[in-house]
Amino acid sequence: MRYSIYFSKINFFNHKFLFIFLGSIWFFFDAFIFPPHFGGVDIYYFKDAGINFYEGLGLVSRFTFGNPTFEYQPYTHYPPLYSILFGLFCKIFGLSIKSNQIYNSAILVTLSICLLFLFNKILEKSNFKNKNFLRTLLIFICIPSLIYIPEPDRPDSLGVLFVLATILIISKKNQNKNI
Repeated sequence: MRYSIYFSKINFFNHKFLFIFLGSIWFFFDAFIFPPHFGGVDIYYFKDAGINFYEGLGLVSRFTFGNPTFEYQPYTHYPPLYSILFGLFCKIFGLSIKSNQIYNSAILVTLSICLLFLFNKILEKSNFKNKNFLRTLLIFICIPSLIYIPEPDRPDSLGVLFVLATILIISKKNQNKNI
């Protein structure tokens, strides 16, 4: 009973800092408490070029598709933004397994927060008297990875982040239009 009374007294979605607060808690646990993800094959394809960029070797990789040797080849098999941003991140925070985990966590948490802000308009108009809706909403907010779970060390999550951020910016500029 107290559960429904508590949520009926506050306007849940006027407090957008709640999204950021929950995302920050999730980021803290994912980045600093949970053990780092073991990088699969993708860490070689996408992060190797960023590490070489960080070390001053340029945007090159020894693990490029079709490279029969271990000589450095130009990184040309995927858009380079993810690798460049990882190299810049390493310049600021250093190169380690933990910094790799923090980089992955920061992208995923930012992606989840963007998505929650996009759903804010829909959720503001919802009926909060329905207990099942509230329970589902709490699970949805508390577990951002339910929204989108990218594999670690892949640039796909960064691409989705840029798309969602663009939609969010456009929706803020066009408050009266439906997206």
